[in-house]
Amino acid sequence: MSSIFDQLLLVLAGSVLMVAVLKRLHLPSILGYLLIGILLSVVGKQYFNHLNDLQFLAKYGVVFLLFSIGLEFSISKLAKLKKAVFLLGGLQVLICLGLVFVMASLFNLPSGTCFVVAATFALSSTALVSKVLSESGQVQSTVGRLSISILIFQDIAVVPFLIITGVLAQKNTGNNLFYEIVKELTIGTVTFIALFWIGQKVITPIFDVVSKLRSTELFMLTVLLTALTAAFVTEAMGLSKELGAFLAGVILAGTPYYHQVEVDIRPFRDVLLGLFFIGIGMLFNVSTLAQTWYWIVGVALCIMAMKLLVIPTLIVKLHKANKEEAIRVGIYLSQGGEFGFVLVSIAAGLQLINPFITQIVLGALILSMIVSLFLMHFQKEILNALLPTVEVPVVDVTDEGNVAVACKKLKKHVIICGFGAIGQHLAGMLDDESIPYVAFDMDSSLVNSAALAGDNVFYGDTRQPGLLQAANIQNASVVIVSFNDFTSSKMIVEQIKCLCPNMQIIVRCYSDLEFERFKEMGVSGIAVETLETGLMLSSQLLTMLDYAPAKIRALNRRTRDNQYSRIRGYFVTEEQLRESEGEMPIMHSVFLPSDSKICGKKLADLDLARFDVKLVRVRRHSGENLNPAIDLVLKAKDVLVMYGNAGDVEQAEYAISEYERGLAVA
Repeated sequence: MSSIFDQLLLVLAGSVLMVAVLKRLHLPSILGYLLIGILLSVVGKQYFNHLNDLQFLAKYGVVFLLFSIGLEFSISKLAKLKKAVFLLGGLQVLICLGLVFVMASLFNLPSGTCFVVAATFALSSTALVSKVLSESGQVQSTVGRLSISILIFQDIAVVPFLIITGVLAQKNTGNNLFYEIVKELTIGTVTFIALFWIGQKVITPIFDVVSKLRSTELFMLTVLLTALTAAFVTEAMGLSKELGAFLAGVILAGTPYYHQVEVDIRPFRDVLLGLFFIGIGMLFNVSTLAQTWYWIVGVALCIMAMKLLVIPTLIVKLHKANKEEAIRVGIYLSQGGEFGFVLVSIAAGLQLINPFITQIVLGALILSMIVSLFLMHFQKEILNALLPTVEVPVVDVTDEGNVAVACKKLKKHVIICGFGAIGQHLAGMLDDESIPYVAFDMDSSLVNSAALAGDNVFYGDTRQPGLLQAANIQNASVVIVSFNDFTSSKMIVEQIKCLCPNMQIIVRCYSDLEFERFKEMGVSGIAVETLETGLMLSSQLLTMLDYAPAKIRALNRRTRDNQYSRIRGYFVTEEQLRESEGEMPIMHSVFLPSDSKICGKKLADLDLARFDVKLVRVRRHSGENLNPAIDLVLKAKDVLVMYGNAGDVEQAEYAISEYERGLAVA
């Protein structure tokens, strides 16, 4: 095939077929791109010689990826994550770098080769992890934030890695190495400050003007120009263009346009990332597999085992996250990364690493990516095998069949997409008015805690039409989309419109631009994010349910009086408890196992008041809800639903757990 068009057409056709098959198997699309690349390397690059000319374009997929990641993290968010980025990320890179360097030295490899190999395997795949987190809607979850934070530091670490690699190639590791590092870091700091200043003074006003012209084409062109200009400037200053794109995204994250920017950039990002991963697969020389396969398997498994040990340990010790979250982050970051391919290719060109070692490293990187995809897919089963089982009933809230059974008899009910603070507020109001509802969220710990307390909440991605059908959407009165992510909300609205074109829909949004987009989609009610968001959604919902205006106003007054006591919070992760800093009132469920020493005790014996915690109700195993009278005798499998400030709730739960183990007296 001589024409570049013919070759590209064949590759795209193969990619469509492969990705379609993997999607049917519920596996990530990245795996399909890698397999296509490996297949092309087997067929022979001589038949696809023109595809190498597209690799420079494919590299910009990573640029746009870092740009879109930056959109998720404004300066204020990065400031909150500084501990995770610099402490966790820094220690992870240093520890993994040192361990791999020592292991490589045991094989009598040159120090330059040892450094390149260690630096390569200290990194993880930002492209792969971010895409998987994005597709599963977990970017803003605790696991997603920790993973992205560590990846951000890894991306920053690429700069000194490249500098050291270049100096090592010059066979001069004396004072020049330290000088080059200091010089490049100084240049990088100045560049970052300059770009941030330009972004504040220039980029934001430009987008203000462009948005007023209401031209989708002009807006998209401005987005592309911003990302590529930032990448060009940082590359011209001797830094990576990916970091420039990331910083541009961070700048735009502080503007009201970041959701629309992310929507516009996604098609370019996804297509170019597909080509990028195809190129990664093509780097592998299959003809050497007979001599290298056992090395590849051994190195890949060894590196992944190291990361699965180091990363969760650091997170548990330094970030105080629970073991489940720590292991999940370790699974997400267990593979090698795309910047590893960059380091290896540069080092090979500088003759710092020989061809045999190059093929082993490339093969191990690719294999680790493939294996990590399967680990991510089966992480639930892995966690069940690794963590000791505790007699806390994990409510089966993940299967569409169970949802369908629970919602089969519901009529004129409300479907709540997103059970965060706003969703919980609405659920509390609906409960008070005896209005049936079903809610969905992707935070499994939150969902399980809410389900334990007897709320009709299920785990699931409402972007999937099957879940909405299982929720009996045909007989629903209203669907509320309470997510704070425009892209996810837009996809949910599109699915609802396809299933039930006349369904009443209420959404929340952040900007006038998003408001206009939802208005064009025919959404019934739209609430722009303000301090009164919860009340606005409640008012629109009750209006659609034919409530009298006077009663709506009365309910709103009562809600204001109660303030945060109306928020039915189930923020059960330690990260969420810490972020609230003891100020946010939450509700939290505590399950009493059969062997609990609290069983048979009276509520008065617990003395929860000393923690300034209120016991809202006690839910029996039979499903009965009991008032928390002080003389109530607790039984096995009771659920204590507590309410109070996050710090007080955390202390109360800790005291209860210590008492159950016989380590303290309540």
